[in-house]
Amino acid sequence: MQYTDVFVVGTFQEVQQAIAYTLHAAGFEVEWADAFSGKATRGSKGANLVGGALAQYYEMDFQILELPDQSIAVRLFKSTSGWMGGAIGAYKVSKRYNEVVQTVCDLFQSQGRLRGRDPA
Repeated sequence: MQYTDVFVVGTFQEVQQAIAYTLHAAGFEVEWADAFSGKATRGSKGANLVGGALAQYYEMDFQILELPDQSIAVRLFKSTSGWMGGAIGAYKVSKRYNEVVQTVCDLFQSQGRLRGRDPA
Protein backbone atom coordinates (compact mmCIF):
# COMPACT_ATOMS: atom_id res chain seq x y z
CA MET A 1 0.00 0.00 0.00
CA GLN A 2 1.43 3.37 -1.01
CA TYR A 3 1.93 5.94 1.72
CA THR A 4 3.60 9.27 2.34
CA ASP A 5 4.93 10.58 5.64
CA VAL A 6 4.63 14.31 6.24
CA PHE A 7 6.86 15.51 9.09
CA VAL A 8 5.66 18.51 11.07
CA VAL A 9 6.13 20.34 14.34
CA GLY A 10 3.29 21.40 16.60
CA THR A 11 1.02 19.91 19.20
CA PHE A 12 -0.79 16.66 18.58
CA GLN A 13 -4.17 18.45 18.80
CA GLU A 14 -3.11 21.12 16.28
CA VAL A 15 -2.07 18.44 13.82
CA GLN A 16 -5.33 16.49 14.34
CA GLN A 17 -7.36 19.61 13.64
CA ALA A 18 -5.27 20.56 10.60
CA ILE A 19 -5.60 17.10 9.04
CA ALA A 20 -9.37 16.97 9.61
CA TYR A 21 -9.78 20.50 8.22
CA THR A 22 -7.64 19.81 5.15
CA LEU A 23 -9.38 16.54 4.28
CA HIS A 24 -12.84 18.08 4.77
CA ALA A 25 -11.85 21.03 2.57
CA ALA A 26 -10.76 18.54 -0.12
CA GLY A 27 -14.27 17.03 -0.07
CA PHE A 28 -13.58 13.98 2.10
CA GLU A 29 -15.66 12.64 4.95
CA VAL A 30 -13.39 11.95 7.91
CA GLU A 31 -13.97 9.11 10.37
CA TRP A 32 -11.60 8.77 13.30
CA ALA A 33 -10.89 5.19 14.41
CA ASP A 34 -9.14 6.54 17.51
CA ALA A 35 -7.13 9.66 18.44
CA PHE A 36 -4.24 8.58 16.21
CA SER A 37 -5.83 7.22 13.04
CA GLY A 38 -8.80 7.34 10.75
CA LYS A 39 -10.17 7.08 7.24
CA ALA A 40 -11.14 9.74 4.74
CA THR A 41 -13.58 8.85 1.96
CA ARG A 42 -15.05 10.69 -0.98
CA GLY A 43 -17.66 9.40 -3.38
CA SER A 44 -19.63 6.18 -3.37
CA LYS A 45 -18.39 2.60 -3.80
CA GLY A 46 -21.72 1.63 -5.36
CA ALA A 47 -21.69 4.48 -7.84
CA ASN A 48 -18.10 3.62 -8.70
CA LEU A 49 -19.12 0.04 -9.53
CA VAL A 50 -21.88 1.28 -11.81
CA GLY A 51 -20.25 4.40 -13.25
CA GLY A 52 -16.60 3.37 -13.28
CA ALA A 53 -14.21 6.26 -13.82
CA LEU A 54 -17.11 8.71 -14.08
CA ALA A 55 -18.13 8.16 -10.44
CA GLN A 56 -14.79 7.84 -8.72
CA TYR A 57 -14.49 6.60 -5.12
CA TYR A 58 -11.49 7.74 -3.08
CA GLU A 59 -10.34 6.33 0.22
CA MET A 60 -7.34 7.41 2.28
CA ASP A 61 -6.28 6.08 5.65
CA PHE A 62 -4.16 8.27 7.88
CA GLN A 63 -2.16 7.98 11.06
CA ILE A 64 -0.62 10.61 13.32
CA LEU A 65 2.60 9.39 14.90
CA GLU A 66 4.48 11.16 17.68
CA LEU A 67 8.22 10.81 17.07
CA PRO A 68 11.02 10.62 19.66
CA ASP A 69 12.35 14.08 18.67
CA GLN A 70 8.98 15.65 19.64
CA SER A 71 7.95 16.14 16.00
CA ILE A 72 4.95 14.47 14.42
CA ALA A 73 4.60 12.34 11.30
CA VAL A 74 1.31 12.33 9.44
CA ARG A 75 1.16 9.12 7.40
CA LEU A 76 -1.27 9.26 4.47
CA PHE A 77 -2.13 5.95 2.79
CA LYS A 78 -3.57 5.56 -0.71
CA SER A 79 -6.14 2.94 0.31
CA THR A 80 -7.82 2.39 -3.05
CA SER A 81 -6.21 1.73 -6.42
CA GLY A 82 -9.05 3.02 -8.59
CA TRP A 83 -8.80 0.02 -10.91
CA MET A 84 -12.55 -0.57 -10.56
CA GLY A 85 -12.81 2.41 -12.89
CA GLY A 86 -10.18 1.02 -15.26
CA ALA A 87 -6.94 2.75 -16.20
CA ILE A 88 -8.61 6.17 -16.12
CA GLY A 89 -9.95 5.48 -12.64
CA ALA A 90 -6.52 4.36 -11.39
CA TYR A 91 -4.96 7.51 -12.84
CA LYS A 92 -7.59 9.72 -11.18
CA VAL A 93 -7.08 8.07 -7.78
CA SER A 94 -3.31 8.47 -7.97
CA LYS A 95 -3.63 12.06 -9.10
CA ARG A 96 -6.10 12.89 -6.32
CA TYR A 97 -3.91 11.20 -3.71
CA ASN A 98 -0.90 13.27 -4.80
CA GLU A 99 -3.01 16.45 -4.74
CA VAL A 100 -4.18 15.78 -1.19
CA VAL A 101 -0.63 15.03 -0.01
CA GLN A 102 0.54 18.29 -1.58
CA THR A 103 -2.35 20.20 0.01
CA VAL A 104 -1.42 18.83 3.44
CA CYS A 105 2.22 19.82 2.87
CA ASP A 106 1.21 23.27 1.64
CA LEU A 107 -0.93 23.85 4.73
CA PHE A 108 1.87 22.99 7.15
CA GLN A 109 4.38 24.92 5.02
CA SER A 110 2.19 28.04 5.17
CA GLN A 111 2.10 27.70 8.97
CA GLY A 112 5.87 27.26 9.18
CA ARG A 113 5.48 23.72 10.58
CA LEU A 114 6.57 21.50 7.69
CA ARG A 115 9.86 19.67 8.29
CA GLY A 116 9.72 17.50 5.18
CA ARG A 117 8.07 14.51 3.58
CA ASP A 118 9.02 11.00 2.60
CA PRO A 119 8.82 9.99 -0.16
CA ALA A 120 9.60 13.51 -1.43
